[in-house]
Amino acid sequence: MLGIVVEKQESRGAVTLVSGDPDQLPDLRWNLLSEPQDHVRFRAAIRVAFEIFNSAGLRGIGASIVGLDAKTVGDDKKLDQWAFDRVGGGHPSGTCRMGPASDDQAVVDQHLRVHGIDGLRVADTSIFPTITSRGPNATAMMVGEFLADLMKHEAAH
Repeated sequence: MLGIVVEKQESRGAVTLVSGDPDQLPDLRWNLLSEPQDHVRFRAAIRVAFEIFNSAGLRGIGASIVGLDAKTVGDDKKLDQWAFDRVGGGHPSGTCRMGPASDDQAVVDQHLRVHGIDGLRVADTSIFPTITSRGPNATAMMVGEFLADLMKHEAAH
């Protein structure tokens, strides 16, 4: 299996609460591939993968990228459609971004405390102002460890 990923995308999604009812799902807009530069970079990555899968070594074992042919690879519009039909969100972040209380887009401070709500903290990838340049698993664990250390320090003082 091969996953083609463009890190540090320019496209930005949004999560919006639609009501105060906690059982009501929020409005989630991924906005994947909504910025032209993301298309350019994704096309380049797909074309490299296509070349690799069409190398003699991989052709010799029957490897292929499902539904992708040379005609599609050679046409930007067709390739964009192929990509859009298959793209998926994997690691959302930035929905509760960290920043000072003076930033109306910031939700938590540098100690992961939610602005304006005593006793509530957030410790996951939602605090990142922008998505990390790699899969966020290790970074998310680091955030959890950071909060654990903060809370231990606060409890000791």
